[in-house]
Amino acid sequence: MVVTGCGYQIGKLFPFELTYPGHWLDCPGVAQDDVHEVGIVFYVLESHLADAALALRLFESERPNVRFAGPEPEAFYSRRREMELERELQLGPDLSPEERWAAYERIRFDVDVALKRERWAAGEIPDAHLRRAVFLYAQAFLFALDGIGKALTALGSPAWVPAAVTTARDDYYRSLPTLTGVRDTSHHLEDRARRRDRRGRQIALKPVVNNMISAPGGALILDNLNGNRYGSTMEDGSFGEVEVSVQSLELARTAIQACIDAFSWRPPRHHVPSR
Repeated sequence: MVVTGCGYQIGKLFPFELTYPGHWLDCPGVAQDDVHEVGIVFYVLESHLADAALALRLFESERPNVRFAGPEPEAFYSRRREMELERELQLGPDLSPEERWAAYERIRFDVDVALKRERWAAGEIPDAHLRRAVFLYAQAFLFALDGIGKALTALGSPAWVPAAVTTARDDYYRSLPTLTGVRDTSHHLEDRARRRDRRGRQIALKPVVNNMISAPGGALILDNLNGNRYGSTMEDGSFGEVEVSVQSLELARTAIQACIDAFSWRPPRHHVPSR
């Protein structure tokens, strides 16, 4: 399958390209400092697009490796270590049932911690960390798309900038209507976890019904992955998702390219990524 308009095969996740008609902006009558600022914003847009492309590549490579809680240490080996520790402590017959239970609980805990530390010292990465990788890449993708939206807004703020820049920004946000809401929650999980909005007010949770969640009475959902859709409860109490996909990234590339094409440039032409 090929995404129309960009020529990228979804399975290969090629870098997303931008073509500049020239190397330098050509804006007669505009102060050089103002033109220079616009050039810097285009650099910021390029950086965010590169971040999103890399995050998407890592996300797609990690999805097949998503791990749930791994097996506990081998029961026999664990029990043998517990028995060794019991002998070392020399638990006597005069202990009460409560004291004996507490002693065995300490032994179990100490052995569990010791076995985990041995595995980590040998280079094993904790399952809890491995499970976070795919979420980390999804969030990086989300933040990069949000950064693109903010940069598009900054790019269109000067009065002399072509109106097509604002149009591209509006089309971008219209195509990703939950981008800002999901990003805000991801950046302020401490507020959403307490069902609070940015002003500290209580959030009224709204119904959520999809192929993964059925909560007609409302639910607080944080840091959720449903296939390639990353979602959370937003500030208005509704549940929003942003697709971590080539299609989402192409929306960003299209918006940036539309802004590039809205300006006049002096040759030679310029193409990114550089190599």
